[in-house]
Amino acid sequence: LDFREDADAYETDAPDLLDLPDAVPETLRARAEAEARIVAFRGLLALPDAFSLPTARRIADGRNLTEAVLGQMDERMAAPEHAATVQRCVEKYTEPLRKDPDTWDVGLLNHYRADRDAEPAGRELLSRARAADVRYLLLTGDVDPIIPPSATERAAGLLGAPPPIVFPSTGHLPMDERPHDVAAALRDFIRGSS
Repeated sequence: LDFREDADAYETDAPDLLDLPDAVPETLRARAEAEARIVAFRGLLALPDAFSLPTARRIADGRNLTEAVLGQMDERMAAPEHAATVQRCVEKYTEPLRKDPDTWDVGLLNHYRADRDAEPAGRELLSRARAADVRYLLLTGDVDPIIPPSATERAAGLLGAPPPIVFPSTGHLPMDERPHDVAAALRDFIRGSS
């Protein structure tokens, strides 16, 4: 989903980028904040590498990557019994930084640039996908801070897919937070396709 087309499917508790007067209606305020985030991100992507790469490096440098990973997970994952899982996630998601410390950011920016320029996008992409003769399985966490369950539910409807499987007490990384449950869902889905 493109949250310009389906803004009501996305909510965020991120700090505001704009200092809007209190008189601005909440729906307009939310839309303005969403647009500001898109503009800021696209602005970074549009910069020549000489400017965008140092910015990307400043964002990553000094960042507590364990906190960043935990920020995408359900709060239960901060408990000591999940420390090994969280550490594996940190290692997995930071591997490019360790393997290619001088070029990881080029790859990341180019990935986002390709995604930004992809056609079709949003509802047009979902419409084309719906026309394909395939089945879809959508999975999400009930507290996903990146792609809220409401957006996943909207995407399922636009795809003509069954409602998504929503894992309880799970954030943006269900495959890491609940690997056995995700594997079971995938097995059931694959078995249903024969």
